[in-house]
Amino acid sequence: MDFHVINGETGEELDREGIEKLEKEYNEHQRKTREMILHELNTQNNQGTAYPMYCVIEIVNYEPTSDTDERIREIFFTNKEAMQYIEEYAHEHAGELFIYVKSGYRNDGWKLARELMKGNTSDK
Repeated sequence: MDFHVINGETGEELDREGIEKLEKEYNEHQRKTREMILHELNTQNNQGTAYPMYCVIEIVNYEPTSDTDERIREIFFTNKEAMQYIEEYAHEHAGELFIYVKSGYRNDGWKLARELMKGNTSDK
């Protein structure tokens, strides 16, 4: 079975070398993202919140006389991730985006995920 890989940005068909280059770039991006998240988890200002959840909220006002509708669009472990999301994807949303910091203190899964990402895997 033959298949073709097309570069979504250029529309060009990729050969094996192009695929390997794209895979290498993707893996490097993933590595840098992991490093940034770990750094931020260990050094960021948690806004006075235990186990913060950085929620990107969209405010949509469908008509000038109607109530606004607030919707959570994404939730991140770090403020930096949430800010990057807004920078990169605000154009895909009809409403204004902002970051709301919520405590994950009562969310055992969120607390565990944060600790595991930081490398804290011991039972306490």
